[in-house]
Amino acid sequence: MSIIYSMTFLSGSVLSYNNSYLTQDPTYLCKKTPEGDYESCTKDEICELGNWKIDWSDNNSLDNWITQFGWNCQSAEAISLLSSIYYLGYSFGCLFIPRLTDKNIKVMTCLSFFLGVVCVARYNGCYITVYEFSPEKYKYSVSTMLLIFESLLCIFTAVYCKYISRNWLYLQIFGVAISGLSIIGLWFIPETPEYLYSLHRFSECKYVCKKIAKFNGKSLEQKYVFDNEQDLNEMRFEIVTAGSNYKKSKLKDQQIRLSYQIQASLKTSFREFLQDKSNVRNLIVNVLLWMITIVAYTIIVFHGNYFPSDYYDSYIAGLCVELFAYIIGELLYAKTTGKKFFFFSYTLAGVFGSFILISQEYPEMMASFMSRFFISLTYTGIYMSNSVFPVLFSSTTFGVCNFFAGLAGMLSYEVILKLDDPIQVSIMIVLCLGGGMISIFLKE
Repeated sequence: MSIIYSMTFLSGSVLSYNNSYLTQDPTYLCKKTPEGDYESCTKDEICELGNWKIDWSDNNSLDNWITQFGWNCQSAEAISLLSSIYYLGYSFGCLFIPRLTDKNIKVMTCLSFFLGVVCVARYNGCYITVYEFSPEKYKYSVSTMLLIFESLLCIFTAVYCKYISRNWLYLQIFGVAISGLSIIGLWFIPETPEYLYSLHRFSECKYVCKKIAKFNGKSLEQKYVFDNEQDLNEMRFEIVTAGSNYKKSKLKDQQIRLSYQIQASLKTSFREFLQDKSNVRNLIVNVLLWMITIVAYTIIVFHGNYFPSDYYDSYIAGLCVELFAYIIGELLYAKTTGKKFFFFSYTLAGVFGSFILISQEYPEMMASFMSRFFISLTYTGIYMSNSVFPVLFSSTTFGVCNFFAGLAGMLSYEVILKLDDPIQVSIMIVLCLGGGMISIFLKE
């Protein structure tokens, strides 16, 4: 089950997380005079001169959307809008899902929006479901496993573009194939026992547990009752045999009715959720931490090629730093409290971010990698911190956090990444230090 949901979780990443390759400008050669030779030139120059070609000997020249759809002279703002619209679609999808193309860039922009919408079902639903299927002691490991798989997929994409093929289509066919296998596998997977148990659907829960046990070569007792099921049965018995203790039994009856009412209606459930001040506070804190992490991560990833090689090697090196952070993050989060984990991770990310502003060359590279490491730690933490919410609301709270995270991602692409690099890094530093302060209010 975990394998199928992991495949579903990763299937959309082939396209959604590698948008930069699909819209990466190639290296251009042009004749600046009619009699001259071809020489390196910029995107603006080819649109003015007209006599140009792509330098296919350069690793940065990919057969992607730019070359296939003739977007060579499209403005940088129009191209970056694809990423922004994806995040907008992601936020839009978070409002609902948790609970034919041509060469026209406007059509592709619309499709990018809907890619963000459907990404929520893959990202939100699969993560929550595989998390609920996992035993308590392995839940954090599941979060880490999914993040590691995503990073490995991104590394594979970089290797593919640099060494295997420059054509974008074959990689997307691979992603579609994974999606197809996932759809077939998901058809045979039942609802999670944890979710059925929380809804007091005990008979269905027992059936699913029996099915899982059989798949794993285990056996369960023929007859057994859950703890909550036993409590409900005892309450019903006391009501039936109330006698002189009628008032006490009547009170228990009201408790049962309230319990069923909460389970039966999602709206009622969420109203109950909002009546708990600790839940509301944790939700606000988690939303802010998600937004801070997404903006900070976007800034540090696009900070620049601080690795002494080409774009692909720099990208792979950064992803290796993230892989290490995800593994360490799980161990640290399990050993400490969420407050301490977030406080020190955000604070150290901000501290090393400040060294980026005052360093050059190799010291700047090390500061950038260290800042990326601690930001990646917080990325691990925001997944695991969703465990502070009741099971009934975990998908909803995860969706709410992702809604605001999507808006933060769109803000990053449309506003922050268009600022000068020192200003971007300064914003990252302020956000990280602020995230450390905000995390103090997380109640566990």
